Amino acid sequence: MKRQEDTIYRSKLIDLPTTSSSEKDAPDGNCRDKMLTWFFEIVDYFKYDKETVEIAVNYVDRYDCQDRLDYQLTCMTALYTAVKIHERTALHPKLVASLSQGQFTEQDLIQQERKLLHQLQWRLHPPTTLAFVREFLGWVPADQRQVVYELAQVQLQHAWRLPRVVPAYTWAYAAVLNALESLHLSCCRIPMEFDQVVQTQAILYKAISGVSLKNALSKKRSIQKGMRVSQLATEGGSPRTVVVNH
Repeated sequence: MKRQEDTIYRSKLIDLPTTSSSEKDAPDGNCRDKMLTWFFEIVDYFKYDKETVEIAVNYVDRYDCQDRLDYQLTCMTALYTAVKIHERTALHPKLVASLSQGQFTEQDLIQQERKLLHQLQWRLHPPTTLAFVREFLGWVPADQRQVVYELAQVQLQHAWRLPRVVPAYTWAYAAVLNALESLHLSCCRIPMEFDQVVQTQAILYKAISGVSLKNALSKKRSIQKGMRVSQLATEGGSPRTVVVNH
């Protein structure tokens, strides 16, 4: 998995600037954060797995977007494709297109999916942070694995919004270490750059704004950076539309 992430699934874009660059229409970190918010709204509404969000993000991060409009269409297409492949029920392209407030058509989505698949070379099963967490659980006491996994997941849902400064396996390892420390459990150290892991642990703790991991576990469905839970899944009984004007 580590070799796959470092090679064929490696993101072409390490990070997006927080604000727009000198290129007026270039996507920035705010664009990415808004689209991630929409991703979470959709998976919450349809009760999909949160890991599907991370998979869709991987597709977007490996695709060369031309401008903001192309970025928005790519994000919608990536989630549509990730759901179709990794969930039991798919989203109809017409429904996904309708969430763009008329910006894109069903045909736009279908054509963009062809482009996405071609550029990604049909490599659609990236090693995710949660996949690495599941591997690391092998050296966690059996009766603690579920709680460690859930504690790690709480942190990593925030990490997907953060700058991609380290690989998925480092995020995962740091999240597991944080979880074990919060439960006062010992762990098996694996070979990895120590300073980088410690820095990543600090980033993850900061991402959940000082909330203790034990409290975060009890509220894991209601803790989302920059969002109010009451507004996440629905608005008027249906998924909210994509905000196309950044």
